[in-house]
Amino acid sequence: NFAARSICAICGMMTVHGMDEDDVEHDKVCAEYRNGVSFLGWKNERVVGTFPPSSSSDMAANGAAAARIIEVRPSDPAQHRRRVRRVKVIVDQELGFADSTAEAAAVPRGS
Repeated sequence: NFAARSICAICGMMTVHGMDEDDVEHDKVCAEYRNGVSFLGWKNERVVGTFPPSSSSDMAANGAAAARIIEVRPSDPAQHRRRVRRVKVIVDQELGFADSTAEAAAVPRGS
């Protein structure tokens, strides 16, 4: 099935079988859908709300840190805004909003 195309049921990404680049990129994207976008925090983040860990698995995953809501403004660094767009793409798809594949393609990974 070399060059056969399929769409992942988890992340919605179309991949071409046999293309190493597609497999690597799909693994990254799909991991974000399964595990969430990794985020350890920024030195100058604006925390607008915090929540205690809701379970022992949250405590293990977050190092017992409280979950938090942060505010990102248009004037913040581009890396902060890109991270928000990555999260937005996942949330939009999960909520069934308009197809975000074009927006997802425009958001660079690793930011």
